Amino acid sequence: MDVQLILNELHETGVLESHMRNLKPLTGGTSSKVVVVMDGTKPRYVIKQMIPLS
Repeated sequence: MDVQLILNELHETGVLESHMRNLKPLTGGTSSKVVVVMDGTKPRYVIKQMIPLS
């Protein structure tokens, strides 16, 4: 699942407010993709997406 799909689902269920659409990717993960959901200039939530191993 794409991180954007996760973000959309969180918006639809009311977990995230509509203004929280800015993402800041974090580096260093080898089997995951990690992004910070920003609330203006402040980090608010972290989304971690596991990447399946081949």
